[in-house]
Amino acid sequence: MSQIARVESVDALKEFRVALIKFAEAANGALGDSESEVQRMQMWLENDQTSHWLGQIRKRTEVVSRAKEALRMKKVFKDATGGKASYIDEEKALAKATRALEEAEQKMAATKSWARKFPKEAAAFKGSIQRMSTFVLADVPVAAAKLDRMTAALKAYIAFAGPSLASISVGSSSSGPGTPPAAEPPAPEAQATAAGSTEGEAEVVSEPEAAKAEGVEQASPVAVEQAVPAPAAPPES
Repeated sequence: MSQIARVESVDALKEFRVALIKFAEAANGALGDSESEVQRMQMWLENDQTSHWLGQIRKRTEVVSRAKEALRMKKVFKDATGGKASYIDEEKALAKATRALEEAEQKMAATKSWARKFPKEAAAFKGSIQRMSTFVLADVPVAAAKLDRMTAALKAYIAFAGPSLASISVGSSSSGPGTPPAAEPPAPEAQATAAGSTEGEAEVVSEPEAAKAEGVEQASPVAVEQAVPAPAAPPES
């Protein structure tokens, strides 16, 4: 059983292919940016943050040492009156320096911890986007090639079917997509002319055809002469 392909718009396949290629380019760019960000974060943890907090620990340790020395000197030496000097300010400075040093040490510990954990997390992230990457790099080109083949096949079909189906492919008919335009009825003058010519042809009939239609066959002169017997000769006296 033959089937008719319903071609409404070949341009829709072309537009979909363009949109698919643009999506693949955008997705590929996003995947590349994410991988770059992962590498940048790993370098930031292993190099920048480690160096920064090591330097902060060294500086804050020196501040704590100076605060301790200032407090010790305040406790040992007496003031101008010979009494013990107040060292409340030195104690506050030492407590502040100590808290800053502890903060730096905590930050350094967190940096080292994340530097150890980050490669595992990065590998898990890359595994989660691997399916998307495969789709963009492998499946999209295959789909684009398939759309090209479909478009070529539909163009060949429209060219083979003729102009009557080529108008269907654009889908611009007022009666709806895929509906061929209705044929216009012939003009009344053309109908009258066609009817008159048909009647004239029906009236002109040759005599042999009329005789043949009535079932009467005309005999040839030779056949008539053979059918009529010749007169008998007179008897001899």
